[in-house]
Amino acid sequence: MFINSSSALENALKNWKTSNYGPPFFTTKDGEALCIKCVKENLDLIYDSIDNGGDPQWEVVACSVNWEDNDLYCSHCNEKIEPEYESD
Repeated sequence: MFINSSSALENALKNWKTSNYGPPFFTTKDGEALCIKCVKENLDLIYDSIDNGGDPQWEVVACSVNWEDNDLYCSHCNEKIEPEYESD
């Protein structure tokens, strides 16, 4: 899901709760991954970056589920973003 506004991010945060999948991760404009915890803890920075073209490390541009990447880590807290499925 592409994120191009604060309302799109709000919808992504709301909709993942009703999905049957694991927690999402978020991709920033500079290509890094953020976990759901860090997104929620830094919403003001993220909204400002989305709405005003701020810091690319906080400008969320997409939301997805980690399907099979066993080496995906949050660029802010360095916690592993667990995959939905284990890859072989």
